[in-house]
Amino acid sequence: MKKEAIILIFVFGTLFSINAFADDGCCINPTSSLVCSTEAFSSRDTDCCPLQASFPQYYKSTQNPNNPADYADCAKNFFFNNTDCGLVDACKSTGCCCSQFGWDITSEPKCKGTGQIFHKGVTDCNQICAIPQCSDGKDNDNNNCIDYSGGDTGCFGPEDTLESGGICSGQATGCNNPNYAPKLTNLEITPVKGERKFLLKWQDECSENSAFYEVSRCTGAGCTNFALVAATNTNSFEDASGDLLFDTTYTYHVKARYKLQTATPSITQKANLGNIECWSQFSSDNFCVHESYYTRYQNYLVLNFPDSFKNFAEGVKSRFETKFNKAYSCDSFNKLTEKLSCSSTNQVCIVTNHIPSCLPKSSCKPAGSNPFGMFYTLETCESNNYCFYDRSHSTIDSCFGCNPSMSCYDYRTEGACTRDNCRVGSCRWKNLESQIGIGMCVSTVQTNCQWCEIKGTKSLENLRAFNEIFDFCTKEKSDALSEGAFRCYFSKSRSKSCDSIVCTDYETSQCGTAAHDINNIITNTIADECSLKVCQNFNGKCAKNSDGDNKQDCATSICENDYFAPNTTLLQVIKKGVTENLIVQIYDKSGINSSSVLKTSKDYSTFLCVEPCGSQGHQYDTSTTSRMIIISNLNAYDSDTKSKLLAFKEGENTVRYYSQDPSKNIGEVKKIKIQVYSNTTGPRVFAANVSDGTKILDRIYTSNQEPEQSLATKQFFKLQIPCQMGNTHLN
Repeated sequence: MKKEAIILIFVFGTLFSINAFADDGCCINPTSSLVCSTEAFSSRDTDCCPLQASFPQYYKSTQNPNNPADYADCAKNFFFNNTDCGLVDACKSTGCCCSQFGWDITSEPKCKGTGQIFHKGVTDCNQICAIPQCSDGKDNDNNNCIDYSGGDTGCFGPEDTLESGGICSGQATGCNNPNYAPKLTNLEITPVKGERKFLLKWQDECSENSAFYEVSRCTGAGCTNFALVAATNTNSFEDASGDLLFDTTYTYHVKARYKLQTATPSITQKANLGNIECWSQFSSDNFCVHESYYTRYQNYLVLNFPDSFKNFAEGVKSRFETKFNKAYSCDSFNKLTEKLSCSSTNQVCIVTNHIPSCLPKSSCKPAGSNPFGMFYTLETCESNNYCFYDRSHSTIDSCFGCNPSMSCYDYRTEGACTRDNCRVGSCRWKNLESQIGIGMCVSTVQTNCQWCEIKGTKSLENLRAFNEIFDFCTKEKSDALSEGAFRCYFSKSRSKSCDSIVCTDYETSQCGTAAHDINNIITNTIADECSLKVCQNFNGKCAKNSDGDNKQDCATSICENDYFAPNTTLLQVIKKGVTENLIVQIYDKSGINSSSVLKTSKDYSTFLCVEPCGSQGHQYDTSTTSRMIIISNLNAYDSDTKSKLLAFKEGENTVRYYSQDPSKNIGEVKKIKIQVYSNTTGPRVFAANVSDGTKILDRIYTSNQEPEQSLATKQFFKLQIPCQMGNTHLN
């Protein structure tokens, strides 16, 4: 008896000393889709160094001279086990990646993966990367048209190096006339396949004169209460706003503003994201819809339709029951096409090798001549049956009934997982101890962390096969349940999805010292499991320090959940060759389940400096909460406070900028080049006050149904000297 106990303890210790993620880490193989990824670990044998015979493109060849020579070379020199890419020198070392179309600042492995030329440590890419004239965004031959995409017939493509000998086919003859009213045409709004976003494109006959375009949206086919979504300086825009809903019609309104013309033409168009069932369906493959299908959309449905989904199961049944047990495919517009309906209650919709069918339900019970299921075989169980042959609570495998709501985790053996006779889809087996067949089946397309503590789907017969010794929740099991971007974090005997983890959930061993470089890229001395990167140890407890100032960012859980940096863009408003304004456009998200949206509130600060800024990152000496910066001769002014922000030199100036959100997250530093000259700005309207008004871009909006036609003070700039003109009516 003692001998048996000793053997059991030995096996137990051997099992859980194994690192389930010994083959996960950072990949610098240029061909890998996860090269230098900071979002998710790479699997050595799947993502970084796959089988050479099946994936020759991952290895060295004439076309890929920078790739590893073979698997051994890849595993040794192109893969870093259990290491965050943020700590790998090859990924941290950035420079200019030059292509025939322009340049980008990235890491060497990412650049070499595109076959482009890399210049390590160089950040002034304009000087070192030659951009062909036909794709540089300039009118090099002075024919009032730019590049191959702008209608210059002298350019046959982006690889054409010289812009010459052509005419401007797309520019209307009236575009040189300040009184001409340009036309906007062909507004196309396309839902992005499988995603919750629209792509807008339109044509502007005087696009060379455009300053920017205002993009607004309202809900409904005939709505008129448009709300500003964004301003863009190109004739395209991607709307990924967090308030967009599936199965909903929207009307978009695009208005143009010009450098020369005073006209502001506009165009409207309707759009629809498509059906919610097509969300995350990136191919045109067939799939079956069952009640459990909508679990993946639970957060979206509960957040946007709280009254209908107080009881989620009842809400799904009420709203989507007519689509249950049917097969569909999704077209490029996210619209469902019904392929098959399994109307009988004795049938279930399945898809095998992309072909949908209605499979008869089976009791999956042994036949009369098969007492106790002792002679049940794989073939008799799974052949043309909605059943799976798997481990049972006894020493003999048995046959169990499938269920549309089951998950990959419900398979208890590698064979059942690999065969996937229940057509769960996207299942992968992970070994914990291969010698005794202990492991688990995980999904590669959704989180698995919840299964660390749950035995399996309640309705399945094989729940009794749960092993109370080997299947209980441990860190090793939690690590094995992590898959790709769906990572798990184990703490206090529980496994949680990294999507729900914040710094205060971490043990101190996961916290280092947060800091940032000159471009506000956050670095940390420890590579934490969920790649939050902003967690720091403060007196034995972890907390968020996004701005790297060695102080805790937050006093509330809302702030702690927001570790997402804002993304800011400065748009130039140029009229008659002179930069009049800079529009500050800030997009931000406040949590893992929210989307990036345009922010107009005053609790965002934008920091600016004119080069040379030195080696300084956050924070610059100058900042503003305004969304408009006025350029007057050689100075920049805050349109809200009227204070001077920046002083320029004559000619071209480079402005560095970024924003900080209310949760103290800092955006990456960007640059913009602007041309300024003295004695070019005449009298300028600097500010106007309207009761109950909010200024967005150059418009003032008010919620007052009967706004007063009150007097307001307007201030002007002329040759950098402000003066006042009072008692002016606003129209």
